[in-house]
Amino acid sequence: MERLGMLRLHWVTEWQRRGVPHLHCALWFSQEAIDKHGSVNLYMATITAWIKLTGEQYGAGLMSQHVREIDGVVGWFQYLSKHAARGVKHYQRSSENLPVEWLTKTGRMWGHTGDWPVREAIKIELQGTPGDRGFYAFRRLIRSWRIANARGDAYRSKVAKRILRCHQEPLSRVRGLSEWINEDIQSAFLANLATRGFSVTC
Repeated sequence: MERLGMLRLHWVTEWQRRGVPHLHCALWFSQEAIDKHGSVNLYMATITAWIKLTGEQYGAGLMSQHVREIDGVVGWFQYLSKHAARGVKHYQRSSENLPVEWLTKTGRMWGHTGDWPVREAIKIELQGTPGDRGFYAFRRLIRSWRIANARGDAYRSKVAKRILRCHQEPLSRVRGLSEWINEDIQSAFLANLATRGFSVTC
């Protein structure tokens, strides 16, 4: 893929009930590579390389591969959030589906390579009266947004409605923030809190 002009790669491994790895990955190609090879040829090159690596050992075939263009980077992170939120009871996370060789010392379940643009992290402090009441107000806004955003999807609606129902303090503090929400929407939430008297500093 790098020889074809791939800039970066991100991947996540899950396991099927028959003990075979199920891989999700995203590849970014340079515009020069797209212009030179064409999107269709890059799709086929990806599938061909994967089948060559996995066909003999795992039985991977052409019909079991799904390749499509990502609708912006947000689409990929939404996809990752959905899979990362699965607990150990989900069959793709269950140790019962891991090969024997992985039960004592697993390989990496996710990884990345290539050139990734980064920026400085943004730290936001919310203050209310008393203590960190601003954080809890922020979390309630996120819950309302998630419920509205999940309309039409019964499972996501059910999960969204119960995100604040957790009696474990460390888990409770992050549960409402575990779904991808873009920066513009979060900035609107913070602006809303500022107009309601909360102190918001970055």
